[in-house]
Amino acid sequence: MVKSLTQLKELTISNCEKMEAIIMEEEGLGMETSEILAYPMLIDLRLKRLKSWRCFSRGKCARESQSQDCVRSRATALFNHEVTFPNLENLYIEGMENIEMIWDGQIPANSFSKLKLLSVNECNTLVNIVPSFILGQLLSLETLMARACDSLEVVLKFQPLNPLYGNSVARSPLKELKLDDLSMLNCVWDKELYHHIKFQRLHLSFRGCTRLACLFSTSIARDLIQLEELEINQCNIVELIEKEGLDGLSINVEAIEGPSHELKVASSFPSYFQHLKTLDVSHCHGLSNMFTSTMATNLVELTKLRISKCEMLTEVISNEGGKEGHVVAFNQLKYMELDGLTRLRCFSTSGYTLMFPLLKDIIVSRCPKMKFFYEGPMEVPKMERVQVGSKKRYGVKKCEYFWKGNLNMTIQNMFEEMATFAGTMFMWLSEFPELIGKWHGELNPVTSSWQLKTLVVDKCPSFVNAIPSSFMLVLERMTGLQVHDCEALEEIFDLEGLEVVDCNQMLPQLQYLYLVNLPKLRQLWNRDLQGTMCFNSLAHLSLYKCSNLRHAFVPSMARCLPHLWKMEIKDCDQMEGVITDEEGQGSAVEEITFPKLMYITLECLPNLTSFLLWKNHMLECPKLSMLSIAHCPKMRSLTWQSSMEIDNGTPSLFPPQVQFPQLMQMDLSHMDNLSKIWTDGPLETLTFDCLWEVKVLNCKSLENLFPYWVATSLTKLGKLQVESCEIEEIVASGDDTPRSNTTQDLFPKLTSLVLHDMPRLKSFCPNLPLNLPLLKELQVTHCEKLSMLSFVASMNRWAQRDDQQDLSDQEAHSSFERDFPNLERLLLVNNNIQMIQDGNFPDDMFSKLEALTLACFHDKKAAFPSIFLLERFQNLQSLEVLCSSFEDLFPNEGLVEERKHPVLENLRELKLNKLHNLKCVWREDSLVSKILQSIETFEVWDCPCLTTIFPTETSFQNLRDLVVKNSSRLVHLVTISAVTNLVHLNFMTIIGCERMKEVVTDDGSREGKVISFEKLIWLTLEHLPNLECFSSIPSCIFRFPSLRRIKVEECPKMKIFSKGTLSTPKLNSVTLFRYKWKGNWEKGDDLNTTIQKLSA
Repeated sequence: MVKSLTQLKELTISNCEKMEAIIMEEEGLGMETSEILAYPMLIDLRLKRLKSWRCFSRGKCARESQSQDCVRSRATALFNHEVTFPNLENLYIEGMENIEMIWDGQIPANSFSKLKLLSVNECNTLVNIVPSFILGQLLSLETLMARACDSLEVVLKFQPLNPLYGNSVARSPLKELKLDDLSMLNCVWDKELYHHIKFQRLHLSFRGCTRLACLFSTSIARDLIQLEELEINQCNIVELIEKEGLDGLSINVEAIEGPSHELKVASSFPSYFQHLKTLDVSHCHGLSNMFTSTMATNLVELTKLRISKCEMLTEVISNEGGKEGHVVAFNQLKYMELDGLTRLRCFSTSGYTLMFPLLKDIIVSRCPKMKFFYEGPMEVPKMERVQVGSKKRYGVKKCEYFWKGNLNMTIQNMFEEMATFAGTMFMWLSEFPELIGKWHGELNPVTSSWQLKTLVVDKCPSFVNAIPSSFMLVLERMTGLQVHDCEALEEIFDLEGLEVVDCNQMLPQLQYLYLVNLPKLRQLWNRDLQGTMCFNSLAHLSLYKCSNLRHAFVPSMARCLPHLWKMEIKDCDQMEGVITDEEGQGSAVEEITFPKLMYITLECLPNLTSFLLWKNHMLECPKLSMLSIAHCPKMRSLTWQSSMEIDNGTPSLFPPQVQFPQLMQMDLSHMDNLSKIWTDGPLETLTFDCLWEVKVLNCKSLENLFPYWVATSLTKLGKLQVESCEIEEIVASGDDTPRSNTTQDLFPKLTSLVLHDMPRLKSFCPNLPLNLPLLKELQVTHCEKLSMLSFVASMNRWAQRDDQQDLSDQEAHSSFERDFPNLERLLLVNNNIQMIQDGNFPDDMFSKLEALTLACFHDKKAAFPSIFLLERFQNLQSLEVLCSSFEDLFPNEGLVEERKHPVLENLRELKLNKLHNLKCVWREDSLVSKILQSIETFEVWDCPCLTTIFPTETSFQNLRDLVVKNSSRLVHLVTISAVTNLVHLNFMTIIGCERMKEVVTDDGSREGKVISFEKLIWLTLEHLPNLECFSSIPSCIFRFPSLRRIKVEECPKMKIFSKGTLSTPKLNSVTLFRYKWKGNWEKGDDLNTTIQKLSA
């Protein structure tokens, strides 16, 4: 078989988890130990994710493993002396977790001599790629790529005991070296390697090598004369080249980029970069200057200089070594770009003469502190303009320029006229104190070149309004405005002095308006402009902690929001109505319509009485799909109602003046004054045909949930949850609704019904039949007058019996099968289980159920019913344990070991809720350790005694969704050892854990390691008053390669995200302390730095 593969040219082996070798010797036909397996025609070889791989020949591996002289490293080397590839050109290696070396020290002399491309990806046990003993054989290698190898420390490793095969110096053909996301990489090549190899034309690219401190030793740099391109992105470079002993290097540096706070490019630049042509530096947040005047003097061939997003850079050339009369001439410099340098004061402050004889193109943008270019003598003879931005119109890019006589005057006037901000797309006003002082007076924005898309006006204590009238016509591209923490602010937009004809040009693209913590805010704008002011694009309005705001709009303002689709109003203590009549004007508007509004959220508004606070007007939201009202104790109706209009003396939440025909979801909670949701009698104009989910919690004054006429119209209702209300019946029996002789089934599409903590509830629907053929989930708890079984009995002929305990076991069994043919989730309380165990119910009665809730085991001595669960629910996929006194779960030992009962092999979801005595979720070495390996969703709610969640390193290897809420004794979520197993986690949510100080804590076992949340997409941290950071382990590297969204709210002690190195390359939607970035989180932005700014 092996000899028949001599013509094989391409070989790909992928995802064969149990494959140990390609060639396995047949019994009795073993090859000689000295025989070499040859693939003479193989050109392309790809090996991917072979978890059990040992070597090419299984028989040879077995013999070598028995040899006394076997070197251990050979067992983990991908290639050794047993196989040869004389014509191989392309080698791809991916996900080979068990190899520590690619080559051992005994490769056949003719092997790999034609290899041109080597790609190594996600090989997490590799410590180096190319040892020096193989370099002499890689005579054709042009491209070397390595990515995401978490243990890789060096790419080219010198080993003095293994000299190159007869070659004292090798000329390497390597043209491209690309290293990406190598978090443990300490150096590219060994310092002594230069004795054996000379590089010539070379393109180097580095990205995400966060431990890389130095690129070149002085010896290597001497041999890199033909280095053409160098790209560095997100690397903690401290120095590029060791300074001593260098002369005459010719290199072309393409990009130097990274989030490091320790980068010191200037200290690493030698004095002899005389052939350097291009220098591009970006996202080097620790860099304070680029180079000294002595270094600058040697940049005689520099033609292009670009510096961007270096937050700490204050000047390009430091004043170190500068002398009067000294000349620094950039004789070949033709292009310069300074962009996003928020602390840059000037190009230089030294006293020498600066000369730019050829400089013609210069871009200066987003440098708000730059007041001048250079105060000393300067010659720029060809400079005639400064580019401040660009814009595209009809697909054609048009550059915007600014000029005021000379370079210094131009820079000075750019600040005065705000041209320096023309290219800025995101502005955080609190970063520019000089700008704050001139915001309302001295600034004269340049209209034609303004590029700003997102503006954050924050921490401006003297502002009375946020946007002065001079800016209203300039911000034509702004899509988002956030106003935060301005203690004296009374209004957002100042319209005084603007003409009516200008109104349609004002903020034409504004889509998001977020107003946060504005204690004196009275109104959004201060002039009506005859009702012509329109925010035609505004889609999302959010008001939070605007405690002096009594209303959000007057009717004419509400009419100017034709595209508003989401409205959130929270914690506005004085708000009485969202829309109210103009004071003393008597608005003529009779109908308020929000044609695109889909979501309304009203929360924690203690003085709100109604949404529409004036009489004789209607509210229409034809597309509203979700209404959420919480903690609004005075609210009784959505509109103001006179005593003549009130139905039977009690106002309803939905009066006839309200039209929400597309409403799908309604959440009402903690509305103490709410007596009635719907009117008693039917109204032709008021329909709720689309309502799909209703949730009503803690509405103590509510008389009933549905009048009969509403219940019959809810033909699409799928979910119903009612908790902690004083109602006696869900569907009212005493209304005057005309009823036909033909009985209509109520809620024919109901799939989930949850009733909890309603001591007065007697019946769901008295004297009416109830048929729920599609019901999948049924929970009835803490309803003393209506247990689950009595609810079931009310649906059929059992209802005529006085004592449900007289039901026969067979009747109960047949009822579940007949009345709930699609039931997937069932709730059982302690008494139900006891009755089932004592009765003659068949063992397979619940064998088809996929989801179970165990609830109300309130006796402190109650034991978790492990055996009952294992005996009767073999197909269980979801288990919830609710409102019980268990101290631990699955306490029974020996069940699996003795094979008495099957393990819940199909269990994918585990939810723990309101278990106030639970101290540990499970015991070590118990049954549950076997169950946990298949869990994909795990939720923990209100478990105040729980101190640990993840007991072992082997737990939750398939976990995808994790939610932890209100578990006050958790000081941390997971240890560094256990977190390494959460490789499939997609979503993590932690809310309301009062004592939690960090999410991932140290247990002493993983110092200096890389922790990668490979698949985590969404992270939420809320209401954690003692949380200081995600992790405080400074030596660990945290990688979030897939994280796209993060939300951090109400975490007052959080000053930094991680004390170790952090990587979040795909992050694009960020919410931090009510500040929001949606799609404008730049790739090089640093989460740690941003949190430090916001928490200051």
